[in-house]
Amino acid sequence: MSSTYSSSLRAELIGSGDQAGAWGTTTNNNFNYIFDVAIAGYQAVTIASTPYTLTSVSGPTSTAALNQSVYAAIRFTGATGATTVFAPAVTKTYIIWNDSGHAVTLYNTGYTTGPTIAVNAKVLVFSDGLAFYEVSPQTVAGVATVATGGTGVTTSTGTGSTVLSASPTFTGTVGAAAITASGTVQGATITSTGAVSASTTVADSKGNVRTIVQNAQAGSYTLVAADAGKHVSTSAGVIIPASIFATGEAITIYNNSASAITITCSAVTAYKASVATAITSVTLVARGICTVLFYGSNAAVISGTI
Repeated sequence: MSSTYSSSLRAELIGSGDQAGAWGTTTNNNFNYIFDVAIAGYQAVTIASTPYTLTSVSGPTSTAALNQSVYAAIRFTGATGATTVFAPAVTKTYIIWNDSGHAVTLYNTGYTTGPTIAVNAKVLVFSDGLAFYEVSPQTVAGVATVATGGTGVTTSTGTGSTVLSASPTFTGTVGAAAITASGTVQGATITSTGAVSASTTVADSKGNVRTIVQNAQAGSYTLVAADAGKHVSTSAGVIIPASIFATGEAITIYNNSASAITITCSAVTAYKASVATAITSVTLVARGICTVLFYGSNAAVISGTI
């Protein structure tokens, strides 16, 4: 009988009675160049073409470049652009490090289902022979701790020079810490006795906190809850409704026209700043600006060019 080969790793299976006096070498080579590297081997693979197919042979070989697909851990290098890498259509697990400088999508030969591995990502993938799948961490009950780095982290407490880097997005609460964000810190509750700094944008649900976000209107407009913290630019009348704004919220109104406009506030208790008598409306002069500050849920004071 002649040798056959295992279906997944292609180890040489010696036929009964074959290789008398020589089977020990074949067995040792199977262990050295197939089983050992399939379990614990590491190989750097230069992506020399687009797409690229991992090399494979039947039987053991001491030349790693001839059997890249058998290795347990593979580091991709040298890609000239985003590319696809094909591995044999057999069951296999890999640890992949994409150090190629470009995104790499991993498929089985003859199939087109598999993950795209981001630049510099290190991921665990497995194949059922038809498709590759990226292994994700198991979902845990509750909130993952900071130590485990779970995506569900909501609280981090540090002291001294503790620095939490967020790129691109951090969500959670940080106490007594310096926060450095290279992306956008958005949708977060941040409590810090240290510095909060960002190399790009710090934003909340309304937008960049360095700006008074604009709500531009062309016609008569009734303020809405989302206007709190913004400025309304308009050339027509503005109505302040009841039971919309909370204590401490404020809205800036700019009259973007050459004529005076009316701000109607009859639904709330309103005062002009420094005036004791309540008002039901005020006139905002041409190109004028004013701020409406709520000191109660239905009580406001208006200050500006009115």
